[in-house]
Order: sequence, then structure tokens, then C-alpha cells
Amino acid sequence: MSSVLVLTATTSFPALCQGLTSLRVPRAFVVQLLFLYRYLFLLAEESGRLRRARDLRASRTRAHVGESRGSDGGALHPDARPCRAHLPGHGRARLRWHGPPGPHAAFPRCDALFLAGVAGGAVALRLLPVTVWLGSLGSGR
Repeated sequence: MSSVLVLTATTSFPALCQGLTSLRVPRAFVVQLLFLYRYLFLLAEESGRLRRARDLRASRTRAHVGESRGSDGGALHPDARPCRAHLPGHGRARLRWHGPPGPHAAFPRCDALFLAGVAGGAVALRLLPVTVWLGSLGSGR
């Protein structure tokens, strides 16, 4: 176990993946590891940016409770301006938080149908021999 820790601590990730390739690990697995490594840092940076925007917007709403808003519907904190949403073709769209749904919020019919379909599919996959049926289609029996 300690040798694995020393290896990962002293070798770059692309070199480790190249070593996995030379050990005949499937290429799809190695490519997926490389994509994960590449985009993990991007996702971490983006989540930090979104967290910062949420915190800035939350501090703005607490500071403006009870105050009148201007003609633009309430200006964002200056540091939150780069975090605004931009929709192509629609100009700027301001994201608004309306709070959690109330106790009598409607549950749309399409959501109920989707939930029933996913739950029914999961039960069918668990109870029926779907893999045997798919195997027989592939083998021509």
C-alpha cells in the first residue's frame, strides 16, 4: 500500500496513465481517467465561482430587506456582476431566487409521469430477466 502511495505522489498523472496503457489496461478506462483528471480542476474552479456568486447574492438580499429597489429591480453587488447569467440571443437574464416552494405547491403531472416511469423501469429491470432477453437477441436464439 505504501508503494502505491509513493508511486502516485512522485509520478505525474499522465505518466501513470501511460503506464496503465503499457500494462494493457483498456484504453477506454485510461481515456476516461484522463478526462476526469482534466475536468476535475475545471469543475472545482467553477463550483467555487458559483459558491462565491451565491454568497454575494445572499448578502445582497439580506442587506436590502425592507429597502425600496431602484428602477432596475435591484442592483447586484459589484463583485457579483461577472457571475450573472448570459443567454445567447436573449440579452441578460437575471436569476432570481423565490425561496422554497410552499406547503401547497403543485406537483406537475409531467413530473409525476416521469417519476412513475423511472420507478417502473427500475422495478422491471430488477424483477424481469432483461439481460437474458437482450443476450438472446444478440446471439440470435
